[in-house]
Amino acid sequence: MADVVIDDFNRANSNTVGGGWTEYEEVATDLQIESNTLRMGRDSAAANARAVTQGHGTLTYPVTLYYKISALNNAGRRLWTTIESSDALSLNGMGAGIRFLTNTANNVSILHGGGETRTQVNLDSNVDYYVWTDYTDNGSNIDIELYISTSATKPASPTLSAINVARADAGNFTNIYFDVSAAGQDLNIDDFQLTDAAAGGAFTKPNYLGFSRL
Repeated sequence: MADVVIDDFNRANSNTVGGGWTEYEEVATDLQIESNTLRMGRDSAAANARAVTQGHGTLTYPVTLYYKISALNNAGRRLWTTIESSDALSLNGMGAGIRFLTNTANNVSILHGGGETRTQVNLDSNVDYYVWTDYTDNGSNIDIELYISTSATKPASPTLSAINVARADAGNFTNIYFDVSAAGQDLNIDDFQLTDAAAGGAFTKPNYLGFSRL
């Protein structure tokens, strides 16, 4: 696998994310570098999307999105990673999502076209979770597998899978959406990596990478 985008966010605290990212936010402190992580928060009443985006080269299957995440309080919020065809702040592509609510049904999801595959995983605040989303060409369509662990070792079996997803949903815009219900519900993201390899069919749509919060 080859790194397409890699960012450990190890730089000085700032309201500017830097590292080649473009920011979309309501106030300057919604997205910032804090203690060598990307903090995604909601510091204004507005519920519009927050995002950072970055262009990258053409992706070729298999593709893996990896990052470490922790929630700073035990309140409702979702984080999605998706591959889409543009930098529009939407949920129209293929991806995986996590909702940080303990003992909540269907709090882990994989989006695929107009559908969604769900399961329940107990996720707690102030715990580091390591997340991998694999996109693999199965010869005709795409398999998506989501892995979640409390260590940096990838589990042998996925937490959730969506098999044979329509290939037409693929795009080269990778987003992370953060959806919270109130101000003060924050997530920290670290050690982000987007990797791909020259195997299977290449994505053919615009090539961008992004973090986003709704």
